Amino acid sequence: MAKKSRIFFLVYVSDVILPVDLIWNSSRVEQYNKGEADETRQLEIDSAEDIKLNALFQFARCLQGLQRHYDKNVRPRTFQVRDLVLKRIQNRLGRHKLLSPWEDPFIVFKVTQSGSFELIIEDGDPVPNS
Repeated sequence: MAKKSRIFFLVYVSDVILPVDLIWNSSRVEQYNKGEADETRQLEIDSAEDIKLNALFQFARCLQGLQRHYDKNVRPRTFQVRDLVLKRIQNRLGRHKLLSPWEDPFIVFKVTQSGSFELIIEDGDPVPNS
């Protein structure tokens, strides 16, 4: 089955007959048998779910491969209490593009979860929403 007819089959659960085939009375149109076509159509309808599941499986495998490719260079980092960290500025409204996207260094006060920290400013004031 050609790629276009596979896509058509996944969408419409049937094989394609082009208008050109009807106009020029191709052998495919001449050899059409209603009983055999109904049988074939019933087989296609029965196998449509399997084909859709197979396409979904292939899509999931592709996504896993992409995730593996992009995650291979990620190195997890952990911070300890009293480490200095920078915080990205969330609201960049009114800021020039050449300004640093980072706020001043903060001190890790408490590790709450893996990858989540409570921060304080150097004078000991807590940073909201850290």
